[in-house]
This record gives sequence, C-alpha cells and structure tokens, in this order.
Amino acid sequence: APSNYNLEKPFLWLAQKLTGNDDLQLMLAVVLLDQR
Repeated sequence: APSNYNLEKPFLWLAQKLTGNDDLQLMLAVVLLDQR
C-alpha cells in the first residue's frame, strides 16, 4: 500500500546511519517491520 511507503523511510535511514552503509536497501526495513 502506498501509505506504508513513507513509514519505511525512517527505518531505512536509521539502519543506514547505524551501519554506516548508505547503500543499504529497503529490504532491511521490510524485515524489521515484519518481525513486529
């Protein structure tokens, strides 16, 4: 759903900053959200 797209952006950004890897893909954010 389009409404969920922007919700994932902060998770992706945070994951990129924590890992120091700006090439990190959205897949990580999806995995984190699925574990809730």
